[in-house]
Amino acid sequence: MQNRAALNATKELSEKYSELTYNPMGNTGLLCSQAGFGSYRVQKAIPAHKEALEHALLNGINLIDTSTNYGDGGSEELIGKVIKKLIAAHKINRDQIIVTSKAGYIQNRNFQESQNRKRENNPWPDLVEYGPDIEHCIHPEFLEDQLNKSINRLQLETIDFYLLHNPEYYLSWAHEVGIPLTEARQTYYQRISQSFNYLEKEAAKGRIQYYGISSNTFPGHTDEHNFTCLETIWHIANNISTKHHFRAVQMPMNLIEYQAVTTINQPSMQSALEFACIKGLAVLINRPFNAFINHRLFRLVDITGSLSGNMSEMENLLNELIRQENYFDHSLIDTFEFDEATKKRVQELFSTGSYLAVNWQKLGPYQQWIDSQSRILVDRINHGMEILTSFPDLNDNQKKWIDFYIVTFNKALDSLTARYRAKAAREIDQFKKAIQSLDDQWDGAKKLSHKVLRALRTTRGVSCVLTGMRHIDYVNDVLEELKTSVEIRDEMHAWLELKERANGLYFE
Repeated sequence: MQNRAALNATKELSEKYSELTYNPMGNTGLLCSQAGFGSYRVQKAIPAHKEALEHALLNGINLIDTSTNYGDGGSEELIGKVIKKLIAAHKINRDQIIVTSKAGYIQNRNFQESQNRKRENNPWPDLVEYGPDIEHCIHPEFLEDQLNKSINRLQLETIDFYLLHNPEYYLSWAHEVGIPLTEARQTYYQRISQSFNYLEKEAAKGRIQYYGISSNTFPGHTDEHNFTCLETIWHIANNISTKHHFRAVQMPMNLIEYQAVTTINQPSMQSALEFACIKGLAVLINRPFNAFINHRLFRLVDITGSLSGNMSEMENLLNELIRQENYFDHSLIDTFEFDEATKKRVQELFSTGSYLAVNWQKLGPYQQWIDSQSRILVDRINHGMEILTSFPDLNDNQKKWIDFYIVTFNKALDSLTARYRAKAAREIDQFKKAIQSLDDQWDGAKKLSHKVLRALRTTRGVSCVLTGMRHIDYVNDVLEELKTSVEIRDEMHAWLELKERANGLYFE
């Protein structure tokens, strides 16, 4: 058994799981499942994530996508532990599994290390200081550091595909600081060339098999300041060596963001997907269910559960929350005998009702509310309650207010969630009606999530669709669709018709 993914081994796996379809990873000879285990939100401390990955690997999913910044390295650690465990138990073979990781982002522990290096007058070369808590770098010195860490966390001798992770951050930074576009692009591609030269050396050492780029701007228009031209990237690799190991790209594509196939943006008058297909590059599709339109997230999945959203009930709950917060500020807070700093902090934490009453319409849409706002609000209230309940010998009035506030707060959140859910369901219903009868194969998928996967996996040139599979139920939902036999073909007619119909859709 080899210490990397191998042609014969992935072929044997495809024969074992004959109910699934496996696609070529470009011209590498490797075969991959049509959907891969995307680990963007995978955390090593969550047992369900570990169980989901094991379930996926034991049911034919053989491509895992991760990055050095996912879970602050925890995603790679979890993947390494699961692979090692299943290999030791003789349930999988290393040479049947394709592991992809990425590097470029500097966040969390990497960010702290970067700040320490700057204090020591030894910053990472070519560092892009993008924001207060995020930086970016693709210089060989940084990539070597990240590759060392990835290999250790994944417990692998070889990473099959190692990608530069959104290098276009440099272009966005250059635009913000006023560097002329021509100059910025020249520097951008010089930096990529420098990175590719380094990655070729790592391929020669056997620490990676192949390399590539994950960029959200491959499908973009040529006049956008952060556009990444795939054809230019290809020539960079070809100039380094005609036997280069640049073999994979990753980009977003879904039923709303279809530019990868419809936008002609290469000098040779092709789309990014078409160019990749012609050159034998593996194409990994990310964000299949998370589309961004008008600067908002539109989640391409069916909305289930209760769709009621009573406006007057929600307003009454928010008014009651405000009443309780006013009572706390004027009649109760001084009974806790806080110092001034703690008193001010607690008052800030318990101003949620007033905040929601003014801003609730801005906190959606539904998935954004579920993923971030409700979590942030809950964390605030939990922190406030920790401060209050740590106070010794609470009296009856204090206890009564705490209990009543928690109940009202939870009811208010539930009511807001119902409002967002009902609105999202109406938008999803409108969207599903608009995309009917686009393609005979797509129409066969009843669930919206399956229709998204169906559209992508039937399109020629797509190697693998990366989906979040953090729970076994998610894995099974993906497998249900993958077991439906479909024909891979040129779906350009359907994507162009989708583009035409989308022009008439309204997304708030």
